[in-house]
Amino acid sequence: MRRVALCCIVNSEALGEFMILKQSIESFYDCQWYISCNRKTSDILKNEKNINCFNLLNENKVNHGVDRPEKNESFYTLLKTKFTILKIALKEESYAIFLDTDMIFVHKMDDNILNLVENKIVNVCVTPHFSHDRLNEARVGFYNAGMILVNKIGFIEKWEEICNSEKSMYYEQPPLEKALETETALTLPITYNMGWWRFKKGFGEDKLNNLYIDEEGDISFANMKVINFHLHLEKKLSYPNFGEPLKNKLLELSNSNIINNKVKEIILLIGGKKDEY
Repeated sequence: MRRVALCCIVNSEALGEFMILKQSIESFYDCQWYISCNRKTSDILKNEKNINCFNLLNENKVNHGVDRPEKNESFYTLLKTKFTILKIALKEESYAIFLDTDMIFVHKMDDNILNLVENKIVNVCVTPHFSHDRLNEARVGFYNAGMILVNKIGFIEKWEEICNSEKSMYYEQPPLEKALETETALTLPITYNMGWWRFKKGFGEDKLNNLYIDEEGDISFANMKVINFHLHLEKKLSYPNFGEPLKNKLLELSNSNIINNKVKEIILLIGGKKDEY
């Protein structure tokens, strides 16, 4: 298996979904994790041989996407550890991949893409929202920062500096566009970081019908294999779970008689009973 270095922010609320992400991507890769976490989470994960825990978080409960200044400030404090954990990883690794915890991987990434980053041919790989909701993207940012591949500490420092000077309700995503202006960057295909927002009601819910099980038993979209999905999994939300239709579609696909066993097992992780940590 190919080795990859991965970064996540994992507080107590996100631990359950992180374990789902971890199990899914480790079906395809030998993973080395760099985790920004609180002490409680660190105590749980410290015996995992492939996880480096860094106690960068406090124990406060946070949420994002809500118009409450105190909640936004708490979330922003948590979010800024993204820059810290990436810089820590890049001191040890040739490149690192940051992932939000509420994801599952159903296929390995393209080796050619990983090689471009590892060999410093491109510095950053990013994923647009691809939501077709232009007004909302003007507010939340063109790119979704829940998945990013990077090999350059200087880029992280520039992105962090812009974030510190231009706070917004959607934190690091709008500043990401400015940080990319002078970088050699690659936009990943639509099958990477395939978020619920790409199937949002009124803008793309019909695209759910374009997800299917291909002849090899994998999930495909527009004749391309889907790499990973980004949807709300287990974390309690203070707003409706707009990821539910995508989750239900994946569970529906898991019933196919031609789906391969590995993909079926991964999908069923999101439909199982929540573990308590």
